[in-house]
Amino acid sequence: MATPGLSIIQGEHSNLSRVLLCLQRLVTTLGEPPTKPDSALLFLILHYIEAFPETFHHPKEEGHLFKRLRAARPAAAPLLDQLSNEHASGTKYLGDLRSSLEALLIAFNMHAAAREGFRQAATAYLDFERKHMQREEKEIFPLALEALTEDDWSDIAAAFTVHDDPVFGAARQKEFDELRDATQALVPDSGESHPP
Repeated sequence: MATPGLSIIQGEHSNLSRVLLCLQRLVTTLGEPPTKPDSALLFLILHYIEAFPETFHHPKEEGHLFKRLRAARPAAAPLLDQLSNEHASGTKYLGDLRSSLEALLIAFNMHAAAREGFRQAATAYLDFERKHMQREEKEIFPLALEALTEDDWSDIAAAFTVHDDPVFGAARQKEFDELRDATQALVPDSGESHPP
């Protein structure tokens, strides 16, 4: 049985998955012969990930869902610690991706290594973030549904509704219009959020 709080978290995962799939599709266009990347869109993707999942989603998971689950199921502490550590590691992966994108744009026509460096950084980030979300969805969500009370879920839902997704939420932000349009064009909302 899904709760409103869990539905919000799952919706945020789904939206992030769509943005990640958009990033993946942009990375595949950097093939041979090299195609100049849509740098504005790539930086907008990174800005979105930093502005919403990194700034709001992950801290709310830790401060509300993980905290309540720690209290209800102390035996889950090692897994919750691992997921919290992954949140911190995701920031590093994202920084590596930003640095490799900047290097790619500086050396695009001159250096195949810059293209490959960006491709590798993007692939590493995509793999890492997808595995992290799958671990939460397959291990934490079922445990939370079993362990948390209706009051816990009400409080979690309230915490997650304080900030709206700037691309997919009701209070969309204009600065993300290009990303919203590109995501809709490249990844229509058809349930395809976790590609094989």
